Order: sequence, then structure tokens, then C-alpha cells
Amino acid sequence: MSKKILWSMGIVAMIFGLCATKSFADTLTIEMVKQKVDAAAKLVETEGETAFDKLRSKEGEFRFGGGEGYIFVNSPEGNCLVHGDKPALEGKYLLDLKDVNGVYFFVQFNEIATKKGKGWVAYVWPKPGQKEPSPKVSYVVLAKKGDKKYVVGSGLYDVTLKDIKAKFPDDPVYEEGK
Repeated sequence: MSKKILWSMGIVAMIFGLCATKSFADTLTIEMVKQKVDAAAKLVETEGETAFDKLRSKEGEFRFGGGEGYIFVNSPEGNCLVHGDKPALEGKYLLDLKDVNGVYFFVQFNEIATKKGKGWVAYVWPKPGQKEPSPKVSYVVLAKKGDKKYVVGSGLYDVTLKDIKAKFPDDPVYEEGK
């Protein structure tokens, strides 16, 4: 083979390698979810509702994990204020939303955030584009700005509370009646 062909193949291999590395580095993890939610909650505590556009941005730092991760913000009264993936949910009342097992997970988000300040909630929900529910956990933090309170969160699929407890043994997890 000529040097030109070998050189071109080397460049192509390097590009594929960089793409694979970036893709792997952007894999959504529980650590990433927790870090991004904590950062988003701090931003809301600093900027209040003016931070919401940053949290909504599909190109900003709060769209993460290869685009799979996003931030949501709800009021303790149950209204969706920010949804980084489905803006149509904004302004909707969500406390009556439940999974196929009857779990009112937005109620649980609010309960753990207001009682413990932060924590993890497990439920089941269909992955984007699918109909069958999958295990999902969300991490939420109570953020305060002035006299307003916000529940800031994010979640990921195919993770259980057992996984959370193993990784973050000191983090609160929602358990019915506790």
C-alpha cells in the first residue's frame, strides 16, 4: 500500500478512536447525575428563576451523558417549572403522575427533598421511544432562593436503590413511610 493510503487509514482510525473515547466519556452515570443536580441546585440558589434558561439549554452543561441526562425543576406544589428534555411538561401539575406500580414519584421527589434536603427515588418508566417500563432512579435536591423553594433533579435508567446505596451509602433514599 502506498504511504498516502496508510496515512489516510491512520487518520480515519484516530478519528474513530476519538469519537469512541468521547462517547464513552459521556456515558450517563449516577455520579454524573448527582454532580449535575448539585450544580444546578447551586445555580438556582444563586440566580433563582433566571437560571432556568441555562438548565433548559440542549447545548449547555446541563445536558449531559451524551445527551441522555437533563435537569428538571418542580415547585413543591407540584408544578413543572423546567424540563430539559420535554419542555411541553413545563407548567403542568405532576403530583398525580404515577408509574405502572402505582408509585407517585413526583410526590416522592417532593417528600424526600423537603424532609431530607436531597435524596434518591426509585420508580419505573419507559425509556424514550419504548413502551415497556424500565427501572429508573432520580436524584433530587431542595434549592431555596429568597422565599421560593424548588425541587431540582435528574435521573437515569437501569439503576436500582441497591446500586445507589452501594455507591453513596450516606445519601437518603426514599422508602415508603420513612
